[in-house]
Amino acid sequence: MSEAKNKQDQTWDSDLSASELRRLRFRNIPLRVVLPNIVTLLALCMGLTAIRYAIEGRFETAVTAVMMAAVLDGLDGRIARALKGTSRFGAELDSLSDFVDFGVAPAVILYLWSLHEIKGLGWFAVLVFVIAAALRLARFNVMISGNCIIAPLSASVRFRNSLYEIYGGHKYCLCHRDRSVNGEPYSAFLW
Repeated sequence: MSEAKNKQDQTWDSDLSASELRRLRFRNIPLRVVLPNIVTLLALCMGLTAIRYAIEGRFETAVTAVMMAAVLDGLDGRIARALKGTSRFGAELDSLSDFVDFGVAPAVILYLWSLHEIKGLGWFAVLVFVIAAALRLARFNVMISGNCIIAPLSASVRFRNSLYEIYGGHKYCLCHRDRSVNGEPYSAFLW
Protein backbone atom coordinates (compact mmCIF):
# COMPACT_ATOMS: atom_id res chain seq x y z
CA MET A 1 0.00 0.00 0.00
CA SER A 2 2.78 2.45 0.86
CA GLU A 3 4.53 1.72 -2.47
CA ALA A 4 1.38 2.71 -4.35
CA LYS A 5 1.11 5.90 -2.32
CA ASN A 6 4.79 6.77 -2.96
CA LYS A 7 4.30 6.18 -6.72
CA GLN A 8 1.21 8.38 -6.67
CA ASP A 9 3.10 11.16 -4.79
CA GLN A 10 5.99 10.92 -7.26
CA THR A 11 3.55 11.15 -10.17
CA TRP A 12 1.96 14.29 -8.76
CA ASP A 13 5.37 15.80 -8.02
CA SER A 14 6.59 15.09 -11.54
CA ASP A 15 3.47 16.70 -13.02
CA LEU A 16 4.22 19.99 -11.28
CA SER A 17 7.00 22.37 -12.21
CA ALA A 18 9.48 23.65 -9.64
CA SER A 19 7.76 27.03 -9.44
CA GLU A 20 4.36 25.40 -8.90
CA LEU A 21 5.80 23.24 -6.11
CA ARG A 22 7.31 26.32 -4.47
CA ARG A 23 4.01 28.18 -4.76
CA LEU A 24 2.20 25.30 -3.08
CA ARG A 25 4.77 25.17 -0.33
CA PHE A 26 4.93 28.93 0.21
CA ARG A 27 1.37 30.10 -0.25
CA ASN A 28 0.69 33.80 -0.29
CA ILE A 29 0.27 35.19 3.19
CA PRO A 30 -1.78 38.38 3.39
CA LEU A 31 0.01 41.57 4.43
CA ARG A 32 -2.49 42.05 7.25
CA VAL A 33 -1.04 38.91 8.87
CA VAL A 34 2.60 39.60 8.02
CA LEU A 35 2.74 43.22 9.22
CA PRO A 36 2.13 42.53 12.95
CA ASN A 37 4.71 39.73 12.84
CA ILE A 38 7.27 42.12 11.33
CA VAL A 39 6.66 44.52 14.23
CA THR A 40 7.10 41.58 16.64
CA LEU A 41 10.37 40.65 14.96
CA LEU A 42 11.54 44.27 15.27
CA ALA A 43 10.78 44.07 19.00
CA LEU A 44 12.77 40.83 19.21
CA CYS A 45 15.68 42.56 17.44
CA MET A 46 15.51 45.39 19.97
CA GLY A 47 15.77 42.90 22.84
CA LEU A 48 18.76 41.19 21.28
CA THR A 49 20.31 44.59 20.56
CA ALA A 50 19.84 45.49 24.22
CA ILE A 51 21.88 42.43 25.15
CA ARG A 52 24.60 43.50 22.73
CA TYR A 53 24.73 47.01 24.20
CA ALA A 54 24.90 45.56 27.72
CA ILE A 55 27.85 43.38 26.71
CA GLU A 56 29.55 46.52 25.37
CA GLY A 57 28.88 48.30 28.68
CA ARG A 58 26.42 50.79 27.17
CA PHE A 59 23.71 50.24 29.78
CA GLU A 60 21.64 53.37 29.13
CA THR A 61 21.36 52.44 25.47
CA ALA A 62 20.51 48.85 26.46
CA VAL A 63 17.66 50.02 28.70
CA THR A 64 16.44 52.32 25.92
CA ALA A 65 16.40 49.34 23.54
CA VAL A 66 14.26 47.36 26.03
CA MET A 67 11.87 50.32 26.29
CA MET A 68 11.66 50.49 22.50
CA ALA A 69 10.91 46.76 22.49
CA ALA A 70 8.08 47.45 24.95
CA VAL A 71 6.62 50.09 22.64
CA LEU A 72 6.83 47.74 19.65
CA ASP A 73 5.32 44.94 21.74
CA GLY A 74 2.38 47.17 22.53
CA LEU A 75 1.94 48.04 18.87
CA ASP A 76 2.06 44.56 17.33
CA GLY A 77 -1.08 43.30 19.02
CA ARG A 78 -2.98 46.50 18.32
CA ILE A 79 -1.96 46.37 14.67
CA ALA A 80 -2.98 42.70 14.40
CA ARG A 81 -6.40 43.36 15.92
CA ALA A 82 -6.96 46.51 13.85
CA LEU A 83 -6.08 44.70 10.60
CA LYS A 84 -7.88 41.51 11.68
CA GLY A 85 -4.57 39.74 11.18
CA THR A 86 -4.29 37.78 14.40
CA SER A 87 -2.92 34.26 14.11
CA ARG A 88 -1.73 31.46 16.36
CA PHE A 89 1.73 31.84 14.81
CA GLY A 90 1.73 35.54 15.69
CA ALA A 91 0.72 34.79 19.28
CA GLU A 92 3.54 32.25 19.69
CA LEU A 93 6.07 34.57 18.05
CA ASP A 94 4.97 37.38 20.35
CA SER A 95 5.41 35.13 23.38
CA LEU A 96 8.93 34.16 22.32
CA SER A 97 9.75 37.81 21.69
CA ASP A 98 8.38 38.76 25.12
CA PHE A 99 10.57 36.13 26.76
CA VAL A 100 13.70 37.53 25.14
CA ASP A 101 12.75 41.20 25.47
CA PHE A 102 11.38 41.19 29.02
CA GLY A 103 12.97 38.09 30.53
CA VAL A 104 16.41 37.43 29.10
CA ALA A 105 17.49 40.95 28.08
CA PRO A 106 16.73 42.69 31.43
CA ALA A 107 18.35 39.82 33.33
CA VAL A 108 21.53 40.03 31.25
CA ILE A 109 21.57 43.82 31.56
CA LEU A 110 21.23 43.66 35.35
CA TYR A 111 23.83 40.93 35.65
CA LEU A 112 26.40 42.78 33.56
CA TRP A 113 25.59 46.11 35.22
CA SER A 114 25.89 45.08 38.86
CA LEU A 115 24.94 41.52 39.77
CA HIS A 116 28.21 40.10 38.42
CA GLU A 117 29.90 41.61 41.47
CA ILE A 118 28.22 39.11 43.78
CA LYS A 119 29.20 36.22 41.51
CA GLY A 120 27.13 33.06 42.10
CA LEU A 121 24.33 34.77 43.99
CA GLY A 122 23.94 37.32 41.21
CA TRP A 123 23.81 34.60 38.59
CA PHE A 124 21.26 32.70 40.69
CA ALA A 125 19.08 35.82 40.81
CA VAL A 126 19.30 36.10 37.02
CA LEU A 127 18.34 32.45 36.59
CA VAL A 128 15.36 32.82 38.93
CA PHE A 129 14.17 35.88 37.01
CA VAL A 130 14.49 34.20 33.60
CA ILE A 131 12.88 30.94 34.75
CA ALA A 132 10.01 32.86 36.35
CA ALA A 133 9.53 34.84 33.14
CA ALA A 134 9.43 31.63 31.08
CA LEU A 135 6.95 29.98 33.45
CA ARG A 136 4.72 33.04 33.49
CA LEU A 137 4.60 33.22 29.70
CA ALA A 138 4.02 29.48 29.40
CA ARG A 139 1.17 29.71 31.90
CA PHE A 140 -0.30 32.60 29.94
CA ASN A 141 -0.08 30.64 26.67
CA VAL A 142 -1.82 27.65 28.23
CA MET A 143 -4.56 29.86 29.65
CA ILE A 144 -5.30 31.60 26.33
CA SER A 145 -5.34 28.30 24.44
CA GLY A 146 -8.25 27.09 26.55
CA ASN A 147 -6.36 24.04 27.80
CA CYS A 148 -5.77 25.44 31.25
CA ILE A 149 -5.79 22.88 34.03
CA ILE A 150 -4.98 25.47 36.69
CA ALA A 151 -7.95 26.88 38.56
CA PRO A 152 -8.23 30.66 38.64
CA LEU A 153 -6.33 32.07 41.61
CA SER A 154 -7.20 34.90 43.95
CA ALA A 155 -5.37 38.16 43.44
CA SER A 156 -3.16 37.72 46.49
CA VAL A 157 -2.18 34.16 45.51
CA ARG A 158 -1.48 35.29 41.94
CA PHE A 159 0.77 38.04 43.27
CA ARG A 160 2.71 35.64 45.50
CA ASN A 161 2.77 32.94 42.82
CA SER A 162 4.37 35.07 40.13
CA LEU A 163 8.07 35.40 40.94
CA TYR A 164 8.48 37.30 37.74
CA GLU A 165 6.24 40.09 38.98
CA ILE A 166 7.66 40.06 42.50
CA TYR A 167 11.29 39.99 41.41
CA GLY A 168 11.36 42.19 38.37
CA GLY A 169 8.08 43.74 37.55
CA HIS A 170 5.29 43.57 35.11
CA LYS A 171 5.44 42.66 31.43
CA TYR A 172 7.74 45.56 30.67
CA CYS A 173 10.37 44.56 33.26
CA LEU A 174 10.38 47.99 34.85
CA CYS A 175 8.93 47.06 38.26
CA HIS A 176 5.55 48.44 37.27
CA ARG A 177 2.96 48.61 40.01
CA ASP A 178 -0.27 50.57 39.87
CA ARG A 179 -0.76 52.40 43.16
CA SER A 180 -3.15 54.91 44.58
CA VAL A 181 -2.24 57.90 46.74
CA ASN A 182 -5.12 59.78 48.33
CA GLY A 183 -7.46 58.24 45.77
CA GLU A 184 -5.33 59.44 42.83
CA PRO A 185 -3.95 56.58 40.70
CA TYR A 186 -0.36 56.59 39.58
CA SER A 187 2.09 54.10 38.12
CA ALA A 188 5.58 53.57 39.47
CA PHE A 189 8.31 52.63 37.04
CA LEU A 190 11.62 51.74 38.64
CA TRP A 191 14.73 50.24 37.15
